[in-house]
Amino acid sequence: MDSLKSFSSFVGRILLSIIFILSALHKIFDWQNTETGMINLFSDWQSYVSFFPALSKIIASYIAYVNEILIAITIFELLGGFLLFFKIKEKFGAVLLIIYFIPATIFLHPFWFLSGALKAQELIIFLKNLAILGGLLIFVSGESQKTYNNHGPTEENIEV
Repeated sequence: MDSLKSFSSFVGRILLSIIFILSALHKIFDWQNTETGMINLFSDWQSYVSFFPALSKIIASYIAYVNEILIAITIFELLGGFLLFFKIKEKFGAVLLIIYFIPATIFLHPFWFLSGALKAQELIIFLKNLAILGGLLIFVSGESQKTYNNHGPTEENIEV
């Protein structure tokens, strides 16, 4: 049973981290298109929140810092992904990914502003991202490492 738990933990870490590592590498190797995409994203958000001029102005100001924002995002994804992948300060790595992933999910998949098939597509991706976020939160909390029997926690995981 311990070997199954170890194998599951290993595979889970790999699957959870690989999406962030590949995403960061894609940004690095296609920087110009990623910058353009981010500028378009902020422009879309300006139109989404045009009814609230102050917020629209704040989002417009982000366009001037797209390169810096993109560098920070890439560092968080790559560092967090590698820490999780190689099991080095993996909880810190998961926290980095959570810090990045919450705003990324909100900004990249604003289904609430959309309609029709695009709304459905973005909702599905948003929900998948929430599932990934849930996995990261479980990882950070350490709950995945506790064992339970039919009557509750076992003696080995009761904190004193």
